[in-house]
Amino acid sequence: YIQSLLDPKIKPLCKPGQAPTLADGEPLKIGYLSSDLHDHPVGRNVLPLFQHHDPQRVKLYAYVEGSHPDDPVAEALHACVAQWRPIQGISDGNVARLIHNDGVHVLVVLAAMFDKNRPLIAAYRPAPIQVSFHNVATTGLEAMDYWLTDETIHPEADTRELFTEALYRLPVFYNYPEPEQAPDVGPLPMDKNHFVTFGSLNNPGKINHQVVDLWAEILTALPDARLMLKYRQSLEDPPVRARILDRFASHGVESKRLELVSALDDITDHLTHYQRIDIALDPFPFTGATTTFQALWMGVPVVALAGENFIGRMATDILAHAGLKEPLLAESKKEYLEKAVALANNPNALREMRLGLRQRIQHSPLLDGAGHARSVEDAYWAMWRQR
Repeated sequence: YIQSLLDPKIKPLCKPGQAPTLADGEPLKIGYLSSDLHDHPVGRNVLPLFQHHDPQRVKLYAYVEGSHPDDPVAEALHACVAQWRPIQGISDGNVARLIHNDGVHVLVVLAAMFDKNRPLIAAYRPAPIQVSFHNVATTGLEAMDYWLTDETIHPEADTRELFTEALYRLPVFYNYPEPEQAPDVGPLPMDKNHFVTFGSLNNPGKINHQVVDLWAEILTALPDARLMLKYRQSLEDPPVRARILDRFASHGVESKRLELVSALDDITDHLTHYQRIDIALDPFPFTGATTTFQALWMGVPVVALAGENFIGRMATDILAHAGLKEPLLAESKKEYLEKAVALANNPNALREMRLGLRQRIQHSPLLDGAGHARSVEDAYWAMWRQR
């Protein structure tokens, strides 16, 4: 269907079997196409990858939609690449020709469905190998060859999503830079408050009726519990506030048990809010990724529900590679409720987690930037050799 929407005048720049030359010992030219190469979840997520790429194996080109002056993440990414090419205001066809003329061997389209990203540039086939990375679903494009994932997100024996791309499973999908601006973890809030505080710092667009219904069950099972929600300044919006408060009220949960925080703060102040949360609750079916990682880094366990597709298994992937599936990952709403209530009734377990989660994450594959970069480079080279 997506393919049928393309302009029939689009012709591939790379013909089948045609590729730029590559001499022995020469690195692969890798082009990253994105509007998110700045202080953005995708930009932060690929920063350790860029920083640990081996210039003997890969030479990086960035094709960047948008300008972000004085952005520290954009500056750090820029420092890692051989060529940083702004493409704002340039047509898809001309960007494709630019990529093709640069002799890129592997074009990586980041988060194609989000923000100001331009996946249709790939329809021109500017590179002989084209890869979708950090996207939420198939691009539907015949010209996209591979979709990077891992075995936890898409088990080889039980992947239910359909893709026009071939799935390429990395050892670990998610990789993060260490949050250097993070505050200290802090003591367990329950010890001071004498009640448990649940929290979610996810986009309220993920907090649908099913999520509220289950969270209300948890609050009903724990009459003294509180719930804190925060996402930038979104919860100032009257319709958003009313939707959430009214749905909880329909379950008998009074507004005084809910704290809807609005703040457009820097990363340090943002993470400080976790010092007030005992247990984080993950939304579904669109689960958390960066929010899940940040909560764990701040010593806050995250109760999550395993889904059946990529967006439903992002938190699953992070918990799995942190070694936390058993205590925190639920396979059903009933188990989610049980795990949340059991944790709330076990302050000793919460204290132990709070003291040890950051160190656990530090020693997990989630922070192994060098190992992640080697595995991604291995993937690019394997794709090249196969084609």
